[in-house]
Amino acid sequence: MHPDSFRTLMCHELATFTADVMDELFHIRLSEVGSNKRMAEELVVPFWRDYLQDVEEEDGPAKLGKILAFATGANVVPPIAFSTQPSIDFLHD
Repeated sequence: MHPDSFRTLMCHELATFTADVMDELFHIRLSEVGSNKRMAEELVVPFWRDYLQDVEEEDGPAKLGKILAFATGANVVPPIAFSTQPSIDFLHD
């Protein structure tokens, strides 16, 4: 018998948590194309991605897990994913 043959199918293994994984995990909700709000939001999105990269380089996956926990309540992505995709919404004055 070869019990390791089915390990990937039956057992969840945590993937390496990176800034790219975090970026793909969150859906960024932008305003209507062509609006002033949209232009401002598009200027902010690169700062979010730079922040994730900086955190990964300086503090590693553990800190990314803390950011995920703050946003979702879970410090790792569940094996069956989130029931609703985490999102980033913008607040305007």
